[in-house]
Amino acid sequence: MKSIAALLFLLSASAAASSPSVWLEPVPRAAGSSQEWLPINNFFEVPASRLSTAETWLSGVPYLRQVQHDMGFWGHPNYECPGSTRGYLVRALYENGGTGEFALWWTPKEELVVAHSALGPAGSVLRSALVACLPKEPVAVYSAISGAT
Repeated sequence: MKSIAALLFLLSASAAASSPSVWLEPVPRAAGSSQEWLPINNFFEVPASRLSTAETWLSGVPYLRQVQHDMGFWGHPNYECPGSTRGYLVRALYENGGTGEFALWWTPKEELVVAHSALGPAGSVLRSALVACLPKEPVAVYSAISGAT
């Protein structure tokens, strides 16, 4: 009986660890409504073939600093961050990936918001990761998901 209880605990702990809701928290009200958008050419989504690696690398942190040769690993060998920006691997969440797109913006408190907007009814929230060229290290990273039906 103890073995069954231990197995059930491990399965529930595993499910909780992989839950998208803990991958990124929603934007808190205290973040404010002011937004400083990043140019769309300052980031790209990690390809599906590399997503499990990105999830492993980001398992304990919402973002990781990257160096130039990492861009090739994430599928863009000739990609260079513009100006004085630096590359970061960042957690992301989305719904309806085929009809949506990501956007990144800063709050006044230097928190990074990873937003995804899509068409269609709300579906399951799924994990992803972005490589983003950021001018500064974020204080925190949050998610904003929206859609239109």
